[in-house]
Amino acid sequence: MGKSMPANLGKATRHLPQAAAERQVTAANQAGGLQPEAGNKVVYRAGEHLFREGEKSDYAYLIEEGSVCLTKDTGNGPIPLGRARAGGLLGEMGIIDGKNRSASALAETDVVAIRLDVASFLARMEAEPEFSVDVVNRLIENLREANDQLAHQHFLKSR
Repeated sequence: MGKSMPANLGKATRHLPQAAAERQVTAANQAGGLQPEAGNKVVYRAGEHLFREGEKSDYAYLIEEGSVCLTKDTGNGPIPLGRARAGGLLGEMGIIDGKNRSASALAETDVVAIRLDVASFLARMEAEPEFSVDVVNRLIENLREANDQLAHQHFLKSR
């Protein structure tokens, strides 16, 4: 509480057209409030990457159909971090903090997604409190899952 928004969030949205900053969510969907109202629909075939670890974070993806596996390269090959299915959001971390991709996203099945560029994503976060809260809740959920996985791995190593 009392923290300001990340520096690049304010900078990125300051230069956006007024119309983009004034978009409103029209209805909540089963994805927990995320609406694919702005963005381009894209299709990935099973086995194709949506993005790869280390690449520039230029888009976030709202999954409409299919399953995507998130992986992290360990130097000994990729390890699975999780899966995103219909309603899942991918790529938001790099959009928010401006850093390169921290993981790869591989379509496990054919995937239909809405691709949101940086300006559209950040404008929605600024203009739509419900969207912002949903993104924060998803980030918190991911952090809790990562904490649980680390605790579990530590427990297994200590046996």
